[in-house]
Amino acid sequence: MNLIFLDIDGVLVTHHSMSRMMKSNRLHRFQKSCVQELNRLTQKTGALIVVSSTWRLDSDWVGTLQHFRSEGVVGDVIGRTGRSEDRIRGHEIQDWLDEHAKELLIDSFVILDDDSDMDHLSKHLVQTSLDGGLRRYHTDSALQILNRRWAAKSLVVAGEGIEPSRPSRATGA
Repeated sequence: MNLIFLDIDGVLVTHHSMSRMMKSNRLHRFQKSCVQELNRLTQKTGALIVVSSTWRLDSDWVGTLQHFRSEGVVGDVIGRTGRSEDRIRGHEIQDWLDEHAKELLIDSFVILDDDSDMDHLSKHLVQTSLDGGLRRYHTDSALQILNRRWAAKSLVVAGEGIEPSRPSRATGA
């Protein structure tokens, strides 16, 4: 299984889409070209999405998921990260991995974010920006990361090393 840890502002929401929001009084519009790139990534890799954005804290989580669909996101969202005491995004992602790695056969993962606070997970980061969001060259970098086999044993779960998962079933169709 491949995973995408997804930030939203700076990845799917850009300065351009924010200016459209202000003009139309609609909140949280996604940049269509960024959604197309996310969809290209999920369709080529079969990756599932875990929301790591502050949007994960919205009290209307079901509404957030419905918004993804209404904005054209085709990938499946399987969860959201929690909040760590230090609020470092990489630690929140690591906590999610620690909690779910034994039940999910994770082959690889990528982090799409406009911030760089990934700590030891920075080799999985594809950093975007609020200026343009997710662009084709970001998606190409993410594809390279997802095509690498994740060295799961390099991370620690509950104080014990975990075994790498089986090879990916995604064919890149």
